[in-house]
Amino acid sequence: MEIKCYRAKEEKAKMIEELNLNSDVSANYESD
Repeated sequence: MEIKCYRAKEEKAKMIEELNLNSDVSANYESD
């Protein structure tokens, strides 16, 4: 039960991280 919850949290964090990376990449290209 706990492990499942942890896994779900990890998945969510990974998705958010990827979204952030995607938006950061375009922003970084602008400033670079």
